[in-house]
Amino acid sequence: MRILLHRTGLIWIIVALVALRIMGMVLVPLTDTTEARYAEIARLIDWITPWSKPDVPFWGKPPLVFWMEALSFKAFGINEFAVRLPSLLATLATSWIIWRFALLTGTTQTARNAVLIYITTALVYVASGAVMTDPFLTLGVT
Repeated sequence: MRILLHRTGLIWIIVALVALRIMGMVLVPLTDTTEARYAEIARLIDWITPWSKPDVPFWGKPPLVFWMEALSFKAFGINEFAVRLPSLLATLATSWIIWRFALLTGTTQTARNAVLIYITTALVYVASGAVMTDPFLTLGVT
């Protein structure tokens, strides 16, 4: 079965998904211990060492995620949206890479389908609006 999607249709789907994701990022409080722990690490980071608690360094994950979350805190204040925004941006960057690669190896229709499949995958959609390291790992691997 072929997925036929015109350019404007894809754009509207992406806009709708991003808008829904942003609404969830703003309205839903931090949901589990991972989100709260990573948010606290970003809040406490001194730009060199990530801290899980004052005087307790956290070396379990690379610091790029925490740096991005800390920058988001500086730009938007300490809130759920700010700490989740870097994951959304990493997901959008990954989508752009998928788009570019699909254009190089296939047609515009192939690129549209590849991005549509990627952004509508449940795990990608959830991780794009959560305080997780997975979107950054995916971006790096992509």
